[in-house]
This record gives sequence, structure tokens and C-alpha cells, in this order.
Amino acid sequence: MNYPMVIYPCQEVDFLAEIPALKGCLVKVETLEDTLKELIIVRYLWL
Repeated sequence: MNYPMVIYPCQEVDFLAEIPALKGCLVKVETLEDTLKELIIVRYLWL
């Protein structure tokens, strides 16, 4: 199942990303590539 991902620029770290449909499913990472990888892992663990 596909869930929309939202990525924001962040001052503390470079990127903050979340899946709004999955409450609490978010990551804070330094690179965009790592942000996407980590968000996929967190989504898997959340489900």
C-alpha cells in the first residue's frame, strides 16, 4: 500500500519527513537520500 510522504527542510537537521496517515511515522535525517531510506524503514516498522 502506498502512503504519501511529506518532506520539510529543517534547521536542526537537513530534512524532516513524515507519513501523515501513520501517526508518529517521521524521521529527521541529514540527506534527502537517507531521509527516504529511513522513512521506508519506519513505515515498515509502523505497519
